Amino acid sequence: MAATPSPPPTSQLPSSLHPDPASGERAVHVPPLRRRRPTKAAPQTTYRVLAGACIIATLALLAWGASQGKPLAIGLVAVPVVMALAYPVLARYCREERTFDLLGIVYLGLALRFVGSYYRFTIAADAKSYYRYGVQFAESFRNFDFLVDLGRPVPGTGSVRWFSALVVMFTGPNIYLEFIVFTLIAFSGMLLFYRAFTTAFPNGDRKRYALLLFLWPSMAFWPSSIGKESLMMFGIGLASYGASRMFTHRPLGMAALAGGLAVLALIRPHMSLIVVVGVGVAYLFVRSTRGSLWLSGGKILAIAVLLIGGAIIATQTAEFLKLDDFGQDQLDVIAQSTSDRTAQGGAEFTPIRADSSPVLFPAAVASVLFRPLPFEAHNQESLIAAIEGVLLVAITAASWRRLARLPGRIIREPYVAYAVSMVLLFCFVFSVIANFGILTRQRTQVLPLYFVLLAIPAAREAASVICEPRQRRTLLTDPPPAR
Repeated sequence: MAATPSPPPTSQLPSSLHPDPASGERAVHVPPLRRRRPTKAAPQTTYRVLAGACIIATLALLAWGASQGKPLAIGLVAVPVVMALAYPVLARYCREERTFDLLGIVYLGLALRFVGSYYRFTIAADAKSYYRYGVQFAESFRNFDFLVDLGRPVPGTGSVRWFSALVVMFTGPNIYLEFIVFTLIAFSGMLLFYRAFTTAFPNGDRKRYALLLFLWPSMAFWPSSIGKESLMMFGIGLASYGASRMFTHRPLGMAALAGGLAVLALIRPHMSLIVVVGVGVAYLFVRSTRGSLWLSGGKILAIAVLLIGGAIIATQTAEFLKLDDFGQDQLDVIAQSTSDRTAQGGAEFTPIRADSSPVLFPAAVASVLFRPLPFEAHNQESLIAAIEGVLLVAITAASWRRLARLPGRIIREPYVAYAVSMVLLFCFVFSVIANFGILTRQRTQVLPLYFVLLAIPAAREAASVICEPRQRRTLLTDPPPAR
């Protein structure tokens, strides 16, 4: 007869499983739980190799341009120095991400922006004008005279001239150094967009969003220049980051939002008004600290501040657009004037105006986001924009499962509601543009928020995590503690 296996010594059992001698019960042996292995950092990938290749290509282009007499020789020193100094800063920025090579993607994105900056330099028109005025006003700035006659209105072009002079005051009269600074300003906006996404939407597809945000061609090309696009990218990124902190009840959210709105109001006040409306709509879906959607004291105060700020920005926008009020007749005049003014330059087309009929609104949204189409391309630049538009259509179509979850996400995730509001408002306002070149450049302002919709998780999470925002980010990125 086989011997009955003896139970393990009680010293090896948890205290809750020790046998009770008085009851005569026999202890049940439970195998020890396996500890989960700590999540390892994502291995280095080809993104860093590609970043190095982009830097080598940039240096080759700069050397060739300098041999043609262009003021680019300083870039042969400045670009490697900037990339070397940026690496430890970006490594610290990306240190919490352990599931993929975020550092490689971000570093490649910065390298691509230097390639884009070179090509923007070769076709610079407005950028050279901003630089000339910057050199002219920088001398007054050094004498602490910041209230110079800019020659153009503020908000608007005059604000860009003022920012240009502020940069020249530190970099000296070298146009390519100023290009580098404005490129870094736009790139800082991208970093703020990504941080806003992970702060307010930690369950989102972070890798997909990082790839779209940092490596999308037009995002690396158009803002990488002296001009409004780089400042707008920073302003919207800062405002979005502030909104994400407000949505998650974190400190300094309102201050960051106000800073971003101030930058936007100095350049394009109508964009600051769009941001205020988008934040206001999304804030209705923000839950209180107890998980309720009902209005709390802090929520009422935040909405009141947004309403007051929106009224101020609306007044500034009316002055910028030379409107007596926001009546339908005057808005129609402005829209038609914008359409007529942009319908020139060889890239004009007949726009699908969202204000003409509600039935045309979906077509207007598609027109703003995806045009020009390949058969509408008339030169090399428009052909590249058309290829990018087709790629965006393909990614959107492939993301139908993600987009199918959009209605539920709008209710549960205020940042998704903010992104949807921004995209729809932007498409409504900018559907009057009748020039493909202008449209391609302008929509870079809203693409980071459209990418949010494409980064919604394709599959439903197994279980929702209810905890504080900081703890939730830790659970998603850090390895579990040893038991």
